[in-house]
Amino acid sequence: MRHDMVSVIDKAKYLVRTGFAHVMVGNTLIMAIGFLSSICIVRLISKESYGLLCHADNMYQYVLLFSGLGMSTALLKFCSTGTDPQKAKSLLVFSLKYGVLIQLFLTALMVFYATVVSRTFPKANYLIYSSILYPASFYVVTTLQSYLRSQQENKLYARIALAQSTLVFVLSVLLALVLDAAGVVLARYLGLAAAVGLGLRYVVRRLGSVTLCKVSLTTRKAFVGMSVAMMLTNMFSSVIATNEMFLVNHLIHDAAITATYRVAVLIPGQLLVIAGSVVVYVFPLVAGLSCDKSRALSIVLRTGAATFVAVAICAAVGRVVNPLLIRIVYGVQYENAIPLSNAFWFVHGLNAGVRMIPLNLLPAIGEAKFCAYMSVITCAVHFVLDYVFIKSIGIEGVAYAAGLVYFCSGGCYWLYTIYSCKKGTARGCG
Repeated sequence: MRHDMVSVIDKAKYLVRTGFAHVMVGNTLIMAIGFLSSICIVRLISKESYGLLCHADNMYQYVLLFSGLGMSTALLKFCSTGTDPQKAKSLLVFSLKYGVLIQLFLTALMVFYATVVSRTFPKANYLIYSSILYPASFYVVTTLQSYLRSQQENKLYARIALAQSTLVFVLSVLLALVLDAAGVVLARYLGLAAAVGLGLRYVVRRLGSVTLCKVSLTTRKAFVGMSVAMMLTNMFSSVIATNEMFLVNHLIHDAAITATYRVAVLIPGQLLVIAGSVVVYVFPLVAGLSCDKSRALSIVLRTGAATFVAVAICAAVGRVVNPLLIRIVYGVQYENAIPLSNAFWFVHGLNAGVRMIPLNLLPAIGEAKFCAYMSVITCAVHFVLDYVFIKSIGIEGVAYAAGLVYFCSGGCYWLYTIYSCKKGTARGCG
């Protein structure tokens, strides 16, 4: 018994020392701050203004999905495997330079579509125009955060993310009182600027004296190839929620219903923070075990089991108190969101507890290509189901389509994870 207690204490100390506790606590606080921010914004601006803000966010979400062709994510993988400082700095500069250019180009295309071609909500144009630099700025922050994670700087990563969220929350509340929805956009810019400053301070201190080296063509091709594969994985796995909002906007054409849908998913969607926090910590560890598939599988399985239990408990509690939460948090004007929100506690429970761990850790063991193919299929199936269900039964169809897709795809990801690791173990590292 005493030995077990000592072992538990040692493991706890290790988690604190390596930054997992900071990431978990930090992400929990970020979730809480984001939740409080959504409450305040919903209550400070009108239902129509909130719907227009959600529409603008949905348009830009498509740009964010590309994330500089995935270079920020590939940077995490490349720099987690003992890359020398010169090469790491060169890849970081490469990612920032070309990733920002890509985001600016995609933003221009999106703005043209949203304001000239689609014109679903013309009143949202001022929000779309004012957010034009947001995707590029957000990409810079995520790239710097990826580098921090690759260097096992989990404590600093958590501090920067927490500082950004806190600043955005405080400024959103203050500026929304003066500028309405536009104040929220300005608050986001100021929060990103602070995060960039803190991230660059660390990078300059660590790599300021390191000279850039010429990255070989082979390395660049491998880097870009992995970037695109991981981008497709992340894009098509995350685009489900984005497509949901897009179809709700374009099939129903009601800003009030858009706001209702957004409120319905806000609280259940926080379940993803649990899985996300775990992935942030575990990904570099698994990525460093590319030649030890047996150990990598053991970590992934234990991580998945622990995440499932934690998510299941939170989802069950959330579903019970959800009606009361909606009434207290968002007010009686959003009572019509309760049935849909109840369903999304189960839907997001499936996503966070079953699907997210293998989906995000497969690239760490070198299986980004499978994730890319699977994500494309999943996205296509979901889009069709979503369209059919919304057209036939209304807004509730969103939950049915997502739940079915999350359950089936999650099972496929887990089966392939086990297969891939066992195959890699049998063949050896090579």
